[in-house]
Amino acid sequence: MIYLILFRKMRQLKDKYRKRFFSFITSMGKLNDHDVINLLKANFKNLNKIKGNSTLQCLFPNCRNIGVISSHLYSKSFLKIIAENGKLYTKSHFPEIIGTNLEINLNEIGINEAMTFPGFCKSCENRFTFEKNLFFENSQDYYLQLLRTVCYEKRLLEIEINSNSSLIKEITSLSRNKLSHIFNPLGVKIESISGVNSIESFMMKRNKMLLKQLQKVNRFYEKFCLAFNDKFSIKIYVIKLPTSLPFFANYVGSIRMRKFDKEIRCNTVINIHPVGPMSTEVFFTDFSKHLTINFFKHLSNEEQINFFAGILKLSSSPLIQQKYWDTLTLETQTEILKLDFF
Repeated sequence: MIYLILFRKMRQLKDKYRKRFFSFITSMGKLNDHDVINLLKANFKNLNKIKGNSTLQCLFPNCRNIGVISSHLYSKSFLKIIAENGKLYTKSHFPEIIGTNLEINLNEIGINEAMTFPGFCKSCENRFTFEKNLFFENSQDYYLQLLRTVCYEKRLLEIEINSNSSLIKEITSLSRNKLSHIFNPLGVKIESISGVNSIESFMMKRNKMLLKQLQKVNRFYEKFCLAFNDKFSIKIYVIKLPTSLPFFANYVGSIRMRKFDKEIRCNTVINIHPVGPMSTEVFFTDFSKHLTINFFKHLSNEEQINFFAGILKLSSSPLIQQKYWDTLTLETQTEILKLDFF
C-alpha cells in the first residue's frame, strides 16, 4: 500500500527526486554499498579479535563472578604436539568480507592466540589442572574439557548475536539518514516503510539462525551444569588411538549417521584431541544414547577415519597441522571452509 501511495505522488515530484527514488529502488538488495560494507567489515573484524571482557559473567557452573580472562579451548602444551614452528592453521570462526563476498578463511595462527575466548574468571580458569599434567587422568578431566567446548560455542554465539544486533541498529540508522533525503519530499515517514534495507533483513535472518543454534547449545550447557552439581554424572566415552591425528576438532550439536541400516540423530559433544606424539583421544558424550563405544566397534578402520574427518568438517574452529592441510583434496578443503551463513 505504501508503495502505491509513493508512485501516485511521483507524478508531482521534480525530476531530481524522481531520479533519486528510482536509483534507490534499483539498488535495493545489492551488497555493494560502501558504507554498509565498511560496517560489516568492522563488525566481523572485531568479532575475530575477541579477548577478555570485564563485563561478562564467568560460564563455569555455579560461578557468578563478573569479568573473564582470555581462556584457551585447548592448552598450549597440547597444541605444541602438532604445531610447526609454533603455528597451526584454523578457519575464522566468524565470516570475513573479501570484496563484496562473505567468506570463511583459512588463517595461520600462533599457539598463544589459538582458540581463545572470554569464558572464565581467573579463579575458574585454574580448575583445568589436566593442562599442567599433559594428560587426562579421569572422567572429571574429560568432563571439564567437554564443558569448555560447550562454553566456547555458547559464548561466541552470544557475542556474535549481540554484535549483529548493534550492527542492525547502525545500518537502520544509516539507511534512514540516507533515505530521508528521498522520502521527506514525499511527505512519507521512514518508520512507515518496512523492508527498505535488504542488508538489515539479511543480518536479521543471520541472527535468527544463530539464536536457534544458541538455544540448542544452551540445552547442552544446562545438562553439563546439572552434571557438575551431581558429581560429574554425564556418561563420557573415550577412544584411544595409537596415532597422533594432525588436528584438533570439536563439535556441539546434532549429527546424523546410519546405524544398522537406519538413520539416527545423535545429540553430542565431541573432542578429537592429540595428547602425545603417537596418541590421540576421542572423547564424547551423547544425550541421545546412540553414539557409544559399541557403535565404533562395528566400524572398520576406514569408517572410523571417515567419521573423524566428518567431525573435522563440522568443527566450527578446528586447528590443523600445516603439512596435513596440504595433503587434503581441494574438495575436502572447500568443505571445511564452507560458510553456512543461514
